[in-house]
Amino acid sequence: MTYSEFRKLVKAELEENPDGKTWKQLREALSLPYRTPCPEWVKKLETEIGLDRTQKRGKSLIWKLDRWANPHVNETLCTVTPTLCALLGAEAPSFTSGAISRKVIQEAERVLGKALVQRCLVFAPDAMGSHLRTINPGIYQPVMTLAPLELSLRAVLPPKTPVCFASMFTGLIPDMHGIRSYEKPVLACETLFDTLAPAGLRMAIVAVEDSSIDLIFRGRQVDYFTEEYDQQVVIRVLSLLEKGSHDFILAYCQEYDDALHRTDPYSSEALKAAEHHISDFARLSEAVDLYWGSFNRILLFAPDHGAHIDAQKGNGTHGDDIPEDMEVSHFWGFRKGMKVENDDTQ
Repeated sequence: MTYSEFRKLVKAELEENPDGKTWKQLREALSLPYRTPCPEWVKKLETEIGLDRTQKRGKSLIWKLDRWANPHVNETLCTVTPTLCALLGAEAPSFTSGAISRKVIQEAERVLGKALVQRCLVFAPDAMGSHLRTINPGIYQPVMTLAPLELSLRAVLPPKTPVCFASMFTGLIPDMHGIRSYEKPVLACETLFDTLAPAGLRMAIVAVEDSSIDLIFRGRQVDYFTEEYDQQVVIRVLSLLEKGSHDFILAYCQEYDDALHRTDPYSSEALKAAEHHISDFARLSEAVDLYWGSFNRILLFAPDHGAHIDAQKGNGTHGDDIPEDMEVSHFWGFRKGMKVENDDTQ
């Protein structure tokens, strides 16, 4: 039996038995061929599915899933997909490594009550990490005005664009979704888009041509819009919002990442590009309220990783396990739909 098979069986059994089971009960229920569990596998389960063994039944440890208890799981990009699925009334991908963010769910309930979200716009600017606050502590204040719930997260390793966005929109760590370096294959695993389709959501991905998001999520029930550059991405999203034919839109822009690689993350060119992303987010937020005003909706600002200065070359780069590359903030905004009254005067 492989670890993946073991993980799938244990996760399914514990989901069906929320009060938990002892190892002996699990072994018997699943016909596991092991007298004792493998310590390495147990540690991975704690990280990947939120396995909790802090309680006892008699002298035996209870195995159960506590999806709020594991801070390591909650702090990664892998939290995005299961959280969006919970908010949109969809099943999370089968093998998701991430935990639903309790903080986000609580904010949604504060604003919307128990109602499901009906529309969602995810704005994904490349490389807009927390490192930008070292030079401008208030850089994200305009974003927070529109999406006030900040969630501090860690990227996945290595913090490269296709690796991070694959984890963000599958809920899987890189070893499970298969993208471990700067490569852009179409993902063979289940993604957010595979689970939103059966829930009846109409989806669109709008991205710069040949970007990771433009390529790795192909082959799903999604309308794909490949654009020349960021300005065309924003114009396309505005058009889609006005037409009202989609319930979920993912928009990707890359000017800041391009600029930091040409110069460095803190150059005037790069900072101007960062300002463009923030102003584009504000422009899209205004359109979301205009065209989706009657729906309960999410506005999410969701970058993939940060960046640092290459000490030898002097330009910007990313890919290391350091705070500048790994630390990002996501900003969630929830808006309650306004009822539209029928006009009986005509």
